[in-house]
Amino acid sequence: MRKHWIQVLSMALVLLLVTGGISIAEEKQERMPISITVLLGHTQPDSWIEQQLEEKYNVDITLIPLPGWTDGQAKLNLLMADEDQRPDVIWWWGMDKEYLQWVDAGLLHELTPYMEKYPNITGYYNDTTMFYASHSDGKMYRIPGDVAEPSCMTGWIRKDWLDALDLPVPTTREEFKDTLLKFTFDDPDKNGKDDTYGFSGAGLDMRGFQSFWSPYNVDPNNFVVLPDGNVVHGSTEPAVKQALADIADLYKQGVIDPAIVTRTNDPYEYFINGGHGAFYAWVDWLNPGGHTVRAFRAKNPTAEIIPIEPIKGPDGLSSDETENPGAWCYFAITKKAKDPERIYAMFDDLLNRETYLFRRWGVEGTHYEIVDGVFSPLVSNEENLAENIGLFYLDFFLNRKDDANIANTPETIELFEKRAITSEPLRQKRVYFKSLERPVWHAYGPDIDKLRNEVFYGIITGERPIDDFDDYLKQYKELNGDEVNAEATRLYKEQQVEFEAFKQSFNK
Repeated sequence: MRKHWIQVLSMALVLLLVTGGISIAEEKQERMPISITVLLGHTQPDSWIEQQLEEKYNVDITLIPLPGWTDGQAKLNLLMADEDQRPDVIWWWGMDKEYLQWVDAGLLHELTPYMEKYPNITGYYNDTTMFYASHSDGKMYRIPGDVAEPSCMTGWIRKDWLDALDLPVPTTREEFKDTLLKFTFDDPDKNGKDDTYGFSGAGLDMRGFQSFWSPYNVDPNNFVVLPDGNVVHGSTEPAVKQALADIADLYKQGVIDPAIVTRTNDPYEYFINGGHGAFYAWVDWLNPGGHTVRAFRAKNPTAEIIPIEPIKGPDGLSSDETENPGAWCYFAITKKAKDPERIYAMFDDLLNRETYLFRRWGVEGTHYEIVDGVFSPLVSNEENLAENIGLFYLDFFLNRKDDANIANTPETIELFEKRAITSEPLRQKRVYFKSLERPVWHAYGPDIDKLRNEVFYGIITGERPIDDFDDYLKQYKELNGDEVNAEATRLYKEQQVEFEAFKQSFNK
């Protein structure tokens, strides 16, 4: 039945896309082939949505899959090294060193001349995001692919467990610790079994411990600027030691699920089964349609989770996790492309609200519905693949995080807005670097990160004493930490000046 309606709607939608006011194609352009790299799992060759967009832009699209997060970058390097196989459009994440090499070798088209003529991309992204995407010469060779909201994470807690134990929502470090202890030892699910943990989550990602960093406003995973203007690695701030002691103490008592530092597949598996009382995870869990929350509710129909404010410390400090104002992935148009302006214009239009809604969600009433402001998919992932519809087409290319993300309920939007505020203390001190040329950090950073992980996770699991943190500070210096901090301070001060100049130019 759904296939029938898709077929009925196809021609009508094609007419809308091609003849509507959002089309950027000339009346009689030559059919143009475009090859585009995409992450494996986001490819549905010759899908229905791809066909509609091909008709709209008068192009033939070939999607070149990158084989997942592990081997995708290696394949992209091979493609870029071979002129015959080089795609017209490349999408990537990380690969800062390679990106500089591509620019220096003249493999990418400069896109600056098209940005004023086609205004959707520059109209959507702010000056900060575009600044981080710009090259050292101020020109644009890449386009932000996916940029997060100002803050995407929040603390979560089992409200039904709070109610069962007659506990208030914790707000301070002491209240949080007491709540986690009772969640572990006072049988909050009332099943008479010792089968609950107070806390767990994605511990191999240090953001998973944000509820413990928050009371001290420390950031062990990034560089931070101190009140005196100098920049240091956040793992070396003295207060990190106390935060680690708090985590290690609860881990030793069995309050934190030990799998938090070993589970690499689904860090929320035990939560789905109903065994965790608190965790630090994603804001969009508030949406009823998310996989994790739907799986949790299916197994625990009477359970309830609620977001909580960041945990406060003895000095009233608190902060939620903040996000990089730049993109975590990019795409670019290579010199293989013969008509870069036409390709840029196409992608600029893919960010248009109407086009974006179609390529991401499909057709309202056929692929999704919105009832009382709540988005509900009408097509499962399995149906999307089996019927080759192509939902989420070109995902991670120009993803919108505004009201075009219709999967967000009003409550979720409100929570995103709240977290943008409650993450501000950390945002004020965290440093993101625009410069990709950081020779000192590139030389010593991998060893510093490795040492930090060995020491910090050793302390958390009890394999190391807390005083090993002091040894870490000494070893940081031995790994040229002072030189690393000096480079970070210099780059931070230089980019503040560069940003002011870029901002004036961008906002003209």
